[in-house]
Amino acid sequence: MEQKIYPTFTLVAHKSDGDEFAVLQLIRDQNQDSNMVTQQVYPNQVQWLIPTLRSILGKKALSVIREGGSIGLSEVKALRLGLLILLVEGVYTWKALINLGSAVTALSVEECYYFFAKINGTNRRGAMRKGLRLILVG
Repeated sequence: MEQKIYPTFTLVAHKSDGDEFAVLQLIRDQNQDSNMVTQQVYPNQVQWLIPTLRSILGKKALSVIREGGSIGLSEVKALRLGLLILLVEGVYTWKALINLGSAVTALSVEECYYFFAKINGTNRRGAMRKGLRLILVG
């Protein structure tokens, strides 16, 4: 039986001076130059997303985000995290962040692929992101 080899991804967290925010990057391991998602995530956003991040990534990844560094991720984990990172841009209220995180973890893998492609594959990225937020959390 032939074993499929899936691409793996690396989550890299860069801490800024003064710890104002962390820049999270998802990078394909085969090509370190192609970023999948780069997004600034502020500490108050991370605080309310901790339960979601723990369910997607596990405990080790949370320490990477807090302290800076990198950790390898499977394609499915990278996909969920990438979708979450895309959706939290511009969302700062704790209730919306918690609801958004719960909605992303409840999506099937196929739904994650679909919505990630929809948001990334258009020049109207902000409108797609806003529409998906409305669908997921109302």
